Amino acid sequence: MANVDFNLSSGRVFCSSRGADVVIDAIDFTAAPGAYIYDTNDCHWTIQNSKFGCPNAYSGIIGDSLTILHSELNQAGCPRVSSFITGGPVVAKYNWFRNGSRHVVETRGTGGLDQEYNLIDTTVSRRRGHRRARELPAVDRHRDDLLERDCLQHRPPAGRRER
Repeated sequence: MANVDFNLSSGRVFCSSRGADVVIDAIDFTAAPGAYIYDTNDCHWTIQNSKFGCPNAYSGIIGDSLTILHSELNQAGCPRVSSFITGGPVVAKYNWFRNGSRHVVETRGTGGLDQEYNLIDTTVSRRRGHRRARELPAVDRHRDDLLERDCLQHRPPAGRRER
């Protein structure tokens, strides 16, 4: 895979060439427990047809220019995650977000968000009253953000009733 490197001990997958285009297609990151994408090189990521499990970081995909399509992200049993995706701009379409602990996307004030046509399945917060599909700081509320047409499915944990 061009422009990609990884750290076996931490599970971090990163862009090795500043500003490069990175395409990840049909990679099962669940086969490497703890694997996550963390970009600090201003690269442009397209991730499609891939699977993510519990990352060794606060989010499974962290970067400044992210497009995630037709992928499955599952946080079942993850002890310390905040979101599935952190960064911006972010395009997230046709994905299956499962067992989320807090947010699907947290933006960082670096661009817009186009999040639609996703199945968000059982996103439950560990913090009381903090279950959101999106975390958008005030600086991120752009008029061109497209935040619609997601399908939210929530089931309370066994033994708990919905408020």
